[in-house]
Amino acid sequence: MIQSDEDSVPDEAAQVLAQLTKHEHVRGCVALTAADQRVIWSGGVTFASEAKLAQVVHFVRDTLAVVQRHMDILEPDDDLGLMRIRTGKYELLITPSKSYLLVVMQDPSL
Repeated sequence: MIQSDEDSVPDEAAQVLAQLTKHEHVRGCVALTAADQRVIWSGGVTFASEAKLAQVVHFVRDTLAVVQRHMDILEPDDDLGLMRIRTGKYELLITPSKSYLLVVMQDPSL
């Protein structure tokens, strides 16, 4: 089960995320805490299912851990700003910051 803390999102941020989720190409958005990747907001068709949300959150956690480990070897003083993963069905945009991770899932065919 995914830990969720959606009450901690400021109203203005929740409104922006909800608006982003309504964009034609966007299938869903998830905001996670940077420290422990706890869900603080999620929305969209793709993340209506708790199971799908859990799959994507675990994928993001695992992928970021691997990428960060390799970045620390290659460029120890550099930070990851944006990661884009595209498949035939989805495009994931992951933007980490010091406090939050934003994950946007898009339909690449639109």
